[in-house]
Amino acid sequence: MRLIIFEHEGLEYLYPLTYLRASFELRCGHSSLGEKICRAAGAVSETAYSVRQVLAPTVKQRFTGSKVNDPAMFDSDDLLLVDGRVLAPGKLPIPDSEGIIMHEGAPVLVKISASTAARFPRNDIGAFLNSAVQALPSVEKALTLIE
Repeated sequence: MRLIIFEHEGLEYLYPLTYLRASFELRCGHSSLGEKICRAAGAVSETAYSVRQVLAPTVKQRFTGSKVNDPAMFDSDDLLLVDGRVLAPGKLPIPDSEGIIMHEGAPVLVKISASTAARFPRNDIGAFLNSAVQALPSVEKALTLIE
């Protein structure tokens, strides 16, 4: 399974801290939100990132070797998409099968198979997430977000 940490809605609550960095680069205690998400996700084949276009070159430099805003990150593997604002001190509440966890009307965690993901638009994370909201069952699990 490939982990994709994304920025989507709610960034305005983190300004000005996120003007020059992605939401998952913010530190909470000893580690960043992204590091906490990676640990809480468990074993994944790789980690990719979806960020605002203006930050993509910087994030590519900071996370050398990772896919950043690359449509190929949606291909040929089951996916776990996690909002970069998720505070994950322990294990993420990953659904057993395909599903989506919402927070105040916005998707914050999506588990999706490669075959289902192949049917969704891949050039825009917002369009991909909107398709997921329409197609996948909602799962009731609690997640804490930094807001």
